Amino acid sequence: LVGTCCNKRTIRGGFPSAEAVAMADTLPRVPCNITRQEFYEQYEVPRKPVMLTGCADDWPARMEWTYDKLANRFSNSTFWRARLGNGAEDY
Repeated sequence: LVGTCCNKRTIRGGFPSAEAVAMADTLPRVPCNITRQEFYEQYEVPRKPVMLTGCADDWPARMEWTYDKLANRFSNSTFWRARLGNGAEDY
């Protein structure tokens, strides 16, 4: 069955293992609290790729955007609502 779409060799051969990805992933991780100046000097000017981490840790949406709240707000209706103020009544 070599050459068919669904044999083990084809399925496993298409994706690298977690170990292979970890070995190839050399992108530096930098905490999101880096200053603009540090980021500019260390990464933007030399055009060095970097992954910022922890940027969403204090983002209110992580607690606000629950499945129940989003499902209620964005059901199958075509009517969209957007918050225009800071209170729950400001839709």
